[in-house]
Amino acid sequence: MNLPEAQCVTVPFNKSNELIPGLFDAFYKGDFCNNIDSTVPQFGVIIGLLPLIGQAVYTSPSHRGTVVGRTVINDLVTLYIGTNNGHVIQVFYDTDKRETIELRDSIKVDKSKIQAIRTVNKVTYIMSQNKIVRMFQQKNCGQFSSNCQQCISARDANCGWCVVNDKCTTKSECSDIKEGYWLPSVKNKCLSLEFKDHPLGFGYKLDADISSQGEKTLTIKFVPQIPSTSEMGCRLNGSSAALTAVNVFGGIECTIPSATGGRGTSMATLSFEEGNRDLQIVWENTVIARIPILFYRCSKFQSCGECLKMANKTDCYWCELDVTCSAKRRNCANDTATEIAIYNPPYDEKCSQIKSTQKLKIPSGQQRTLKFEGKNLPQNNMNFEFVYECVVDSNDFPGRKIGFMIECANMTIDGDGNKTVQFRYGRKDRGTVQLETFGGSLSVEVYRCKSLSSSKDDCSTCHYYNQREGYECHWCKNTGCVVIDDSRCPSRETCGRPIVTKITPEDGPYGGNTPGSTKHFHNILLRLQLPVGYFIMFIIKHFENVLKTFCLTPKTF
Repeated sequence: MNLPEAQCVTVPFNKSNELIPGLFDAFYKGDFCNNIDSTVPQFGVIIGLLPLIGQAVYTSPSHRGTVVGRTVINDLVTLYIGTNNGHVIQVFYDTDKRETIELRDSIKVDKSKIQAIRTVNKVTYIMSQNKIVRMFQQKNCGQFSSNCQQCISARDANCGWCVVNDKCTTKSECSDIKEGYWLPSVKNKCLSLEFKDHPLGFGYKLDADISSQGEKTLTIKFVPQIPSTSEMGCRLNGSSAALTAVNVFGGIECTIPSATGGRGTSMATLSFEEGNRDLQIVWENTVIARIPILFYRCSKFQSCGECLKMANKTDCYWCELDVTCSAKRRNCANDTATEIAIYNPPYDEKCSQIKSTQKLKIPSGQQRTLKFEGKNLPQNNMNFEFVYECVVDSNDFPGRKIGFMIECANMTIDGDGNKTVQFRYGRKDRGTVQLETFGGSLSVEVYRCKSLSSSKDDCSTCHYYNQREGYECHWCKNTGCVVIDDSRCPSRETCGRPIVTKITPEDGPYGGNTPGSTKHFHNILLRLQLPVGYFIMFIIKHFENVLKTFCLTPKTF
């Protein structure tokens, strides 16, 4: 490295006659490092007694770096990191955030390690032990113009999304139109919008009263920030009518008119319908970004969870006694609505519900009454009586509330496997709505005893599932494993003595303590000894459901 001629410093010296500011402290106190190099570039060395402490810009668990080079294009720093196995990793370094983004998978240049990386006249060269490779720079950005995401995939400092003409360009091509509207692909960000005062989203209540159905002015921020201009406007998708727009620093204000008319376009002209509609920011009829707005009516939400779970956008009340969702608290009977703030409602705690963590079983085709645990279930009173329904495979079974439980009577479910159970409830003088199970659906296991224990010659598995797992099955000598109320087998028959069919290993030392295992028929239960021939094998572990036992042999003499 060639350095300009540096001045020689005579020591000792004192602070008053130091040649370079900070040199005295560096030599005699060790107060700082790297200050000299920044103030006097020609000095060419780091002076100081303290260690240099820095933060890694980029780390890789799969590569060992040997050399680093860089290019600066459009004020964007791209690092080229050579490795000991001939790869080059291309990384974008964001100098503002001091973060790196790996632009693409490592490039295989050679089998040997990378020795040097140099950029000359904006062209980057990679040198290994065997060859020199010139890095290709993307110039034809237009081939990535289908949409912003495709442009971002170019991952090249030459290319970026030009917001104002809606295509992928070089920076100079976009700047010829407007300055500040070019989003470089290496930063991996397309233009998006945020509501300044509604970070979780915004909803427009269509069934609010007239006094609260006025104009809604929304301040919208650009992310990343771009200049706002009078050429920008607001509109809702599906409508050519423009909304009133005012440019503000870093964004734009869009005004949604009142349902009863007013400044700007009337609601009747816009014909707002329920559901999400995009609020679009347009530039000379080109949509440059969009953000959804939820238009809703509280009365259309059919359950407590639906009524309240989007309270970051909606403002509704669930009427506990009416079992309806209302736009206003005062519409609820006796004013007993569950009042929910607009942000972060604990609806899964307050709503009437069935707990989803229960595990119930029912034999296939057999009539049973099942009980399910509920929470916040409404109480009958002199004015209201509530009814309940249990639904499986579109079949309705009557339910009733007993304490905090819902009892579903005379349920008969065919087939096998897990079947989802749904619940409905409501006032007797009105219809029913969904009674929710938050945290996942609730299912019951429908089983066939014969499938649990398919061998007619063995009773062990059938008894195991009955005694240990709660299945309503028992074993009969002539029919095998059947449901307990099978008319062919009114009472359980006793298992015979166990029949060992295999012992592993087949031999062992006379001293005993050989670990072994047996396969057998019939239930050994929890006996501690198993006679095999003339010997007793001591059971150390027994798995009834797989008819296998692990044992230790005793001494033979």
